[in-house]
Amino acid sequence: MTYTIDTSGFDAHDTARFETGPLAHAVTFGGDFVENRVRTSDQAGGFGAAFTPSGRRELAGAFVQDEVRYAPWLRVIGALRYDTYALDGGAYHSGGDRISAKITLGISPVTGIEFYGTYAEGYRAPTITETLVQGIHPFPAFTILPNPALRPEVAHTVEGGINLRYDAVLIPGDAVRAKLAVFDNAVDNFIDMKGVGPTYYVPAIPGIPASICAARPGRFPCVIPVQSYRYRNLAQADLSGVELEGTYDWGGGFVTLAATHTDGRDRATRETLLSVPPDRISTTLGFRFLGDHLELGTRLNLVDARTDLPRGAKDRATKAYGLVDLFASYDFDDRVKAEFVVQNAFDKRYRQYLDALASPGLVAKAALSIKFATR
Repeated sequence: MTYTIDTSGFDAHDTARFETGPLAHAVTFGGDFVENRVRTSDQAGGFGAAFTPSGRRELAGAFVQDEVRYAPWLRVIGALRYDTYALDGGAYHSGGDRISAKITLGISPVTGIEFYGTYAEGYRAPTITETLVQGIHPFPAFTILPNPALRPEVAHTVEGGINLRYDAVLIPGDAVRAKLAVFDNAVDNFIDMKGVGPTYYVPAIPGIPASICAARPGRFPCVIPVQSYRYRNLAQADLSGVELEGTYDWGGGFVTLAATHTDGRDRATRETLLSVPPDRISTTLGFRFLGDHLELGTRLNLVDARTDLPRGAKDRATKAYGLVDLFASYDFDDRVKAEFVVQNAFDKRYRQYLDALASPGLVAKAALSIKFATR
């Protein structure tokens, strides 16, 4: 069984700066293109091709944005973006396009503090897997169905928050950067995995064929009730939440904090969305040595339990867990850099949300990067 996943594309943009009377403009225009091509060769019973289906998806877009400043205290951003996509897989073909708008207003009553509000639209095409996935989940053995009729998501987001930017707070040369954002997002045609069809029973013992449960529903070993699942469009979903991120850098080191909370529900039924991740807090402490060439640090990730799940998906509930990572990097010069990372340093056993199996224990990675050209 082999998978070949090729991604190619480009991203180009340019910014022109000029003034019209008291207004300073930064007009950015550009475009991008990405092609995802998946080819699966499966001689292992069809599981590989089922969960990583072959197909091709092309995404392209173009945009223009004008950031206007009037004195140091007022900032206005207006933007338009055009998106188009095409998806092919076997006999299936789909595509679509849309123009999306964005407007942001930022006000700085005092130096270092900005209050902002944003209305933005977004467009997300369905992925190859969301559209074409088809097969039997390993355990418990429920069926996953394809949905060639999936439509792209269209998001309407209202966001407000505060940006903080201060230098020389405690000592000369240090810097504080922080952002607090509160958002409310209404998504048309939201793509979520949902249970479909009647409930049926599958074996509670791995390796036993699910076909035996046709004659023994509800009797041992066929005692696990399940539904088939597929990715579907919800008419509209509501997602709201809070994001916090901050950094304090004193030159010889840094500390960061990031936290996210998201609540997502089907507007029609008020049922929670399966794809909404659990709450997360992450903090990093790092130190620099040898003229900033050597960086050492540690990262703590805290992930909350996820138990508020849709009907029929209670088996996907996960417990809270915390992980500690260690990292080190050394810059030999501006071209050569060595990195070493230890993930889950205490070899904790845990399962990430929506994964069927336990996640890896301690993982060590080393990398050497070489740049053959620098700007």
